[in-house]
Amino acid sequence: MRSVTLPLAAALVAVMSVGCMFNNKLQPLTGEDAKALSLSGERVAWLERTGASRAFEALRKALRTGEHGTVLALLGPDTRAAVRAQAARDGKDPEALLAAGKVEGMGLTGAPDPLATLAGAGDASWKEADPFDPARRAVRLRVKIGGGDEFVLPAVYTESGWRFELVRKDTASPGVLPPTVPGV
Repeated sequence: MRSVTLPLAAALVAVMSVGCMFNNKLQPLTGEDAKALSLSGERVAWLERTGASRAFEALRKALRTGEHGTVLALLGPDTRAAVRAQAARDGKDPEALLAAGKVEGMGLTGAPDPLATLAGAGDASWKEADPFDPARRAVRLRVKIGGGDEFVLPAVYTESGWRFELVRKDTASPGVLPPTVPGV
């Protein structure tokens, strides 16, 4: 028995130590000057890949591939409630309603039909519109798809992660959408 446990213990220690290795690569910080950021090398891209931006990538992919269950899961509480309420009124499944793209109350400034706009053809670019704040619970993404106009997509952080509100502000609950920043 002893001859088996000693090699097993040594292997376990070796595996655990790999996860705790020292790394001297610099992590980028928001607001750093170009000279400091150049030292971060390939990790500079991490500044653009926030939780909200990764959730946006998932939403766009789900819309483009017809994964309407994933789309529903990535919608904010107010938007999801609007979809479910209309689906109940119409006697439809919420995912079928999203597939049809006829959800009442959806619309953003610059994207009157956000489902169609987000699923649109062409390259997409997006970036958080506001300065970085680690305590934030709501952000706005500046989004441009194909040759279309840029629009602002509000995102809220919920217990399930970052979710997107696509309902018009007048139909959303007060305080859900982040405040606007002058000049943005």
